[in-house]
Amino acid sequence: MYGIATTALFTTLFRQIMPGALYMKQEVKFLAPLMIEEKVRVLIQVKQVEREKQRILFSTDAFKGETKLVTGEALIKMPSTELK
Repeated sequence: MYGIATTALFTTLFRQIMPGALYMKQEVKFLAPLMIEEKVRVLIQVKQVEREKQRILFSTDAFKGETKLVTGEALIKMPSTELK
């Protein structure tokens, strides 16, 4: 799997845990290579909540063992009924 393919893992997780949310932006840095069929662990954490704009900023990281492969941020806009 090429590094860019790991970003699809973030999209998949956001769709599963926040159906109806709009994926507005993804920033990513590739720190180490990932080979085909290697297992990765993905960590998504809330960094900032903007209730008035219905947006949440997340940190997004992918690891192989203890090695960080990918780091970045994702900005998600929630449906208007979700962040009250």
